[in-house]
Amino acid sequence: MEIETNGNELTVNGKVETLRYQLMSMFNQLKDASPKVVTDNELMTSHSIMSRHTLNQNISMLRKSLSQFDGVKVVTHSKIGYALKITN
Repeated sequence: MEIETNGNELTVNGKVETLRYQLMSMFNQLKDASPKVVTDNELMTSHSIMSRHTLNQNISMLRKSLSQFDGVKVVTHSKIGYALKITN
């Protein structure tokens, strides 16, 4: 699977999606850590997110943006954090 990021554009196997800066930054953090889990606190601290509600909203928006790509999704690890799952 070919995944590229350029500015706020995410390209997966030729399909392009433009993400808000914070969502792209979260995606890159999850991608760089993949397949490891990134904790809620790590995401909140790295992206100056003040509440779990805001974190959940951002994860939801990121999932919605990634839904067009087969084989790329954000997986929740209950009470721990999130991981990016990439399958071919």
